[in-house]
Amino acid sequence: MIDTDPLVLLNDTLEHCIPITRAMGITADSYDGNRLRLSAPASPNLNDKQTAFAGSSYSIAALCGWSLLFVKLVEREIDADIAVYKGEINYIKPAIGDFYALCATPEPEIIEDFFDALATRKKAKIALSVVVYDVESPVVNFTGKYLVRISHQVMR
Repeated sequence: MIDTDPLVLLNDTLEHCIPITRAMGITADSYDGNRLRLSAPASPNLNDKQTAFAGSSYSIAALCGWSLLFVKLVEREIDADIAVYKGEINYIKPAIGDFYALCATPEPEIIEDFFDALATRKKAKIALSVVVYDVESPVVNFTGKYLVRISHQVMR
């Protein structure tokens, strides 16, 4: 296992490698080994109606799935590229105030099948569900389909 906390490494990557996260104020604020949470303040993400801009909701949702895969790869010491290749979103209601996204690890057999495919073919696809919340309730349901390709494997 590597010495760096996956959440610390994720926040560093988001800040330095994905510029939109700085502009939106997105931070990864929790990861319990199963669920990952990204948060964003309202102010840099407001639209003309003083609710969260729809593009901000989409961005944090897509990034939340990407981030869960990032920490899962870090835990297994796999160096890989992650890309979202399809995203479907359902806007439930406007987000009022600060908002956050939650993504849970899929069922064990799904995630293990994903990692088996990644080990065998050096690439794998997986669908992840993300829910975005404001201070009151869910505001967005998102399903992202992600492609992961191994750059090189450090150690197992």
